Amino acid sequence: KLVHMFRTTVPGQVSAQPLVVGSTVIVVTENDWVYVPDATTGAISWSRHLGSAFVITKSSNPKLRICGDLVPNIGVTGTPVYDPANGFVYFFANVMSGRWPHWYLYGIDPAHSGAIVQKTFIAGHPTNDSRISFSGTMQGERAGALLEGGAIWGAFASHCDKRPYAGYVARVTTSSKPAVRLWTDESGAAPDQAGIWQSGGGIVADPQGRIYLTSGNGISPPRTSRPPGQLAESVMRLGYSRGKISARDFFSPANAPKLDAADTDFGSGGPVGLPFGTSSYPDVLAQAGKDGRIFLLNRDNLGGREQGHGSGDAVLGVTKPYRGEWDHPAVFGNTSTLTAANAGSARDYLYYMGQSDYLRVFKFGVSSSGKPTLSDVANTALKFGYTSGSPAVTSNGTNAATAVLWEVFDYGPSGKGGALEAYNVSSKALSKCTSAKPCRLSPIWHH
Repeated sequence: KLVHMFRTTVPGQVSAQPLVVGSTVIVVTENDWVYVPDATTGAISWSRHLGSAFVITKSSNPKLRICGDLVPNIGVTGTPVYDPANGFVYFFANVMSGRWPHWYLYGIDPAHSGAIVQKTFIAGHPTNDSRISFSGTMQGERAGALLEGGAIWGAFASHCDKRPYAGYVARVTTSSKPAVRLWTDESGAAPDQAGIWQSGGGIVADPQGRIYLTSGNGISPPRTSRPPGQLAESVMRLGYSRGKISARDFFSPANAPKLDAADTDFGSGGPVGLPFGTSSYPDVLAQAGKDGRIFLLNRDNLGGREQGHGSGDAVLGVTKPYRGEWDHPAVFGNTSTLTAANAGSARDYLYYMGQSDYLRVFKFGVSSSGKPTLSDVANTALKFGYTSGSPAVTSNGTNAATAVLWEVFDYGPSGKGGALEAYNVSSKALSKCTSAKPCRLSPIWHH
């Protein structure tokens, strides 16, 4: 039940997902402002200005002046993260310093009108390649931030693919004396491209503290089982030890060079860790990109590149191509471990939104070899335009009878005519849905 609804206009584009912390709503904009609207009325309770945003149309770099992405300003793009230990909210912001834009990690205190408690400059060389330096002009931060291990993690790509740029990961501690560590996914012979953007999807950490993210275009890995220096078109598992970030594992599709050549980024979508698995494979991750295949990967052994039969993909499963993804799937599960015995009654689903396509519901099963499977069992009558939002599912805990699927509808990139849609995906509504006879989802909300 929706208790309060309001509409509030704030100056500047809102690219990052607003945070709701208790009864506090926190909105960050590309104008480098933070706004907190009253959760009941929508009236602005307080606001905080971080500095002057990067006005891309006035850049001293002529290549960036014609960039059509995020015009006219670049300020806060990636979704912030909340730290329950201290009550602070952290995010990365592009702020002008003299003539040049710089990236900073900001920490603010919502309990004290957004007082700035941390401002840390992001700069330097990645620990795995001292020949390149992080540039606040050429790098863009779109992926959602992550709080893990007493530090904030951020990922960087490009501004409109204007080179030189690289995929970067930044780890910034939240201590009284913050430390910045950088890592790049394109080190060695050609340290260029392979941006990590994920259409704004967040960096993922699993219960073991392992960190996952997905890269886009650049130099693809060779055929190998161990992470090389070049990690374009790859899902990567990162670790941190002795002051250094490193790649511990990876997966890249066998056709990665073709994906790169056709601008069919694997990393146009963000990775999603599943809250369930099978007896043989308890730790599963889902990943999809522009080519529309949904991969199921083993988080304990992602699969490298060309390590499967006949130099194919060593994965737990992969679907046929659907429409490409520019977001990330949503997942619901009421079964901690899928088995052949309980798969029929289990209510474990993945919800997928492809470009200009129907919103699709996939049911999880288990194969004879103990691997998870996906079956397309339901979809909407409505086709969602390009730039429609990432799906989200709400429920009363793991009670499948209460599941509701939410999706923001857009006609196209302008967002004009957008609406919030909700669908009944309860256990009763999906009980008779199969891949042989897919169901049509019933809308229960439109606004």
